[in-house]
Amino acid sequence: MRHIATQGIAVGLFTNGNASIPALFTAHTDSITGLNCSDNNELNGSSPATVPSQSACTTLSSLLSLSLNAGDVGAQKPSMVPFIAMSQLTNIPPYRILYVGDNFVHDVVAAKQANIHAAYLCRTPSMPSHHGHDVKPDIELTSLDPTEFDTKLQAYINTRNLLCS
Repeated sequence: MRHIATQGIAVGLFTNGNASIPALFTAHTDSITGLNCSDNNELNGSSPATVPSQSACTTLSSLLSLSLNAGDVGAQKPSMVPFIAMSQLTNIPPYRILYVGDNFVHDVVAAKQANIHAAYLCRTPSMPSHHGHDVKPDIELTSLDPTEFDTKLQAYINTRNLLCS
């Protein structure tokens, strides 16, 4: 997310849960995600740490332009309501938003129904990406590796003029 935010692109998160997203990344241990953001864990390039440090969690929260949960908008995905709320609250038209999600129906199908571009994070590439739906994601990712994401996003932007010049 840091890489995307440094490109001048607004970054937001939506969860079907009821957790406060900023609080999620500053709590010591979140019971839903298992994130442990204690001060004694260091997260750096050479560290084998598997949990983010307090500073890493705070930084992640600070990168967000928008954070919403189902309670904030009164609906869960796959309803279009969260997607429309994201558009309205950021004042960005739906067709200028790219939503990245790992649940085909809740993320891709719902985003496309709201006229939002959808990237599908399919960590199991052997599974069919369409899952029996006529809807197809705009971008298919196998990881959130910045190189893969940048390459596929740039190719999509070049063909669709997703961002302003």
